[in-house]
Amino acid sequence: MVTSTRYGRLDYCRPADRWRLIDLDGNEWPIQAGQRITLGSLQGVPIYAVLLREGAAWAWAVTDTPTIPTEGGLVSMAVTAQADGAA
Repeated sequence: MVTSTRYGRLDYCRPADRWRLIDLDGNEWPIQAGQRITLGSLQGVPIYAVLLREGAAWAWAVTDTPTIPTEGGLVSMAVTAQADGAA
């Protein structure tokens, strides 16, 4: 399963039971729930991707805050995905 945004895509690898984040340049990072990855910067402000989990649903948030976004901060794109059997 793949979910795409303008920043790249989030891919679930069923055999390995893992998520990976793939940016627009083709760079790949394994990512776990709650983990933050620096994607780059926008006008000198670092941009982070964070993988969030709420029950069986997953969300990939792109934010300018170094902590997991709850309220506030710039969340410019978020997608949700469901992966059968994802831990």
